[in-house]
Amino acid sequence: MVEWRRDRGLALVMVLWVLALMAVLGTSVALSGRTDLQLARNLADGARAEALADAGLNRAVLGLLDEDPAAAWSADGRLYTLEFSGGHVDIRIVAESGKVSLNFAEDALIHNLMVVLGVPDDEAARLVDALVDFRDPDDLVRLNGAELKDYLAAGRANGPKNAPLEAIEELSRVLGMTAELYQRMRPFVTAVSNNRGVDTARAPREVLLAMPTVDPAEVERVIAAREAPPTLDEDQVPQPVVQPIGGEEPVTIRAEAHLGDAVFVREALLELTGDPAQPVRFFAWQRGRDLAQGSGEEADIQE
Repeated sequence: MVEWRRDRGLALVMVLWVLALMAVLGTSVALSGRTDLQLARNLADGARAEALADAGLNRAVLGLLDEDPAAAWSADGRLYTLEFSGGHVDIRIVAESGKVSLNFAEDALIHNLMVVLGVPDDEAARLVDALVDFRDPDDLVRLNGAELKDYLAAGRANGPKNAPLEAIEELSRVLGMTAELYQRMRPFVTAVSNNRGVDTARAPREVLLAMPTVDPAEVERVIAAREAPPTLDEDQVPQPVVQPIGGEEPVTIRAEAHLGDAVFVREALLELTGDPAQPVRFFAWQRGRDLAQGSGEEADIQE
């Protein structure tokens, strides 16, 4: 009788252990299912955000092509926000003429831009010298510059290009250029403009602030006029003047789509040709970087 009771007790313990194990497995399966569902939802939101960004970029192209000055979009860096399908897209268009040329701009302008973006003055001076040495054809080292021997000493397999930059991505190869600073500079520099200065009518705030003898208050007034909602009265704030882009002037469009927690950035470099048969020519169409979250990736430039 005692042994029978002991066996029954052991059986009860085993049943309890089996039930506990089944409960743990059931909970694990339920959690796994919820995780898979959330992952699927995130993937779907990401895909929708990508489509949203592409739609916003294409809408910007149509805005640039609009022949009505009152409806045309301007390439001066002002913000356009569109509401689409439960999300929104923030769009900025900047003419390359409003950016700082990596090949032709005055050293002081490049230096000042870096300082505006938070680079210490001495580091900015060193990077400017390194940039000039990177693109010039000689082996003469500037005061704070870098030539082949300096790249080799730093463990770089490739030295300076010794030729003008063809794409802004090459800026990341300059000795001393960090990934963080490169990302900060990308929206404000260009490799396709041969201007020593910038088109102030199209330059974004950071570029305007980098110009010599600039009045910061005047810069803010100009930016406020650009960003002013069209519903405001003329006596409240100066109304922005839209300057349509002419033929064969390259522009960069950045469309940042937000849909729930999903963010997708699309960037394109293109020009309006003025040719009715082919009004737009794309030089680059790539995924941009979510600057707010520090995430994202950049695809190779597509010709």
